[in-house]
Amino acid sequence: MTREALAHADSRRVRLLALLGVVAALVLVRAEASQAAFSFTGGEAAAEGGATTSESTSGEFLCRGGSNLGPCFYVAVTVVGGGRVESTADPAGTMVRCPPQDGHGCNVPEWFIWALDVPDPFIDFRGIATTGTWSGWTGPDGLACHTPKAGDPPLPVNGCRLYANDLDDTNYTTCLTATFTGSGTVGGCDEGTPAPVGDPVVVVKQGSGSGTVTSSPAGINCGSTCRAVFELSTMPISLFANPSSGSTFAGWGGVGHSCSGTGACSVTVQGQTIRAVATFNLIGPPPPPVRPPLNTVLFQKPAKTTRKRTATFAWGARRSGQPFFNFKSQCRLDRQVWKACSVPKTYRALKPGRIHTVRIRVGYRTQPFKWDTTPVKYSWRVRR
Repeated sequence: MTREALAHADSRRVRLLALLGVVAALVLVRAEASQAAFSFTGGEAAAEGGATTSESTSGEFLCRGGSNLGPCFYVAVTVVGGGRVESTADPAGTMVRCPPQDGHGCNVPEWFIWALDVPDPFIDFRGIATTGTWSGWTGPDGLACHTPKAGDPPLPVNGCRLYANDLDDTNYTTCLTATFTGSGTVGGCDEGTPAPVGDPVVVVKQGSGSGTVTSSPAGINCGSTCRAVFELSTMPISLFANPSSGSTFAGWGGVGHSCSGTGACSVTVQGQTIRAVATFNLIGPPPPPVRPPLNTVLFQKPAKTTRKRTATFAWGARRSGQPFFNFKSQCRLDRQVWKACSVPKTYRALKPGRIHTVRIRVGYRTQPFKWDTTPVKYSWRVRR
C-alpha cells in the first residue's frame, strides 16, 4: 500500500473514532439529563384482549430529556364528527387510535416522545372517515400540521405530519383536532404544567369476572383509581389483585414489568410507563360431589336346579360396606332389556328345560346418578 493510501486510511480511522466519541457523549448526556414532567387532562379508554376498562387520563405525564437535548412535548388528538385518527409512526408498535381501540388511545405515549429525540423526527397522523366525510386538521392557533421536508416520505391521505424540532416545547403539549362532518367529540387537550418527577403506573382490568387492584405504597385503587404517578425509585411498588365474590384472579399481563402468575406484582419505576393487566374470571358452578358407588347384595333366589316355573328374588344395597336403603333398581331376565323393578321381584311362566339368568343392579335415587357397574348375576335350571 502506498504512503498516500496509508495516510488516507489513518484519516478515516480517526474520523470514525471521533464520531463514536460524539455518540458516546450524547448517550452519557441523556443518561444524566434531568427529567421534566407535565400534566395532561383528557379522556380515553384502555382496552386489552377485547375487554375494556374505563381509564381517565387526568394526572401527570413525563417528558424526558428537556430542551438541552431537543424538543420535549406531548401530542393529544381530538376527533370531531364521524371519523377516527390513526398513527403508525410509533417505533415500539403502539399505534395512536382515537377513538380508543385495542389498548391504544388519543395520546402519543410519553416514552415515544422520548424516542423521538433524534435529528428531525416526525410523526404522521391519518384521518379516516366513518359515518362522516373528511374536513381537515386544526390546532389551537389554526393549521397545526407541518409541511413535509425535502427527502422525507409524502403525507398519507388526510395526513398530518408533526416535526419534533418544529414544535413549541415551552407548553409541553401539542393539540391536534381532526374534523369530520357529523356530531360527537372524542379526546381532548389542555396545555400542560410541570408536575413532580415520576412515572405513570396504569392498571387495566379484563376478563369475565370482577375485582379490584390496590398498590403499596398507596396510589392505585382500581376500583375507581386505575392510574397513579409514582416517584422514580429503586424500591418496588407492589400491586395486589383482589377478586370479587364469584370471581377468581387468573394472572398478570401488560408491559413494563415481568409479573406473571397470581401473586402480588412487583414493579419498579425507573423511567417508563408501566401497564399492568389484571385478568379476573367468573367461577363456574362447583363440580357435583363424588359419592361412593352402591353395590347390589342378593338375599333371596331359587335353587340352582328346580322344577318350579316361578322364581322370586330379593336384594338390597350397600355403600362402603354398610346397608343403604334409598336406592332404585333395574332387573334383566335372560336376553331381555333392563327394566325398572322393585323388591321382591317374581318371574312366572318360566320355560322348562333350560337355564335362566337374572341380573340386578342398584343406583342412587338422586343426582349425581350412576348404576352399580358390577350388577348381581344369578343362573339356575328349570327342569322339565
